[in-house]
Amino acid sequence: RLSLDSRLPSVGYQIKMQRVMDHCFRLLFGLVFESNTVFFLVSKRGWETATTDKIDLATACIALVYNFYLVMCYFRGKRRRHNLLL
Repeated sequence: RLSLDSRLPSVGYQIKMQRVMDHCFRLLFGLVFESNTVFFLVSKRGWETATTDKIDLATACIALVYNFYLVMCYFRGKRRRHNLLL
């Protein structure tokens, strides 16, 4: 079994990309949910657009920070592997 495992390709990259895609899906799901909530608040509840603009801005900032976090986690793992090889 060990000799066969050494001949198989590494699937670490595919697993990592799947994890990144999962995080991106969660982010997009959150943005769509926020957009639908803001639409409901404006059209059905009569909220002012200025108030919901603040919600949009906060959500955009959170999404941007989350993207930075995702990129940092991705490259931090890559840097750790590189340091272990040296």
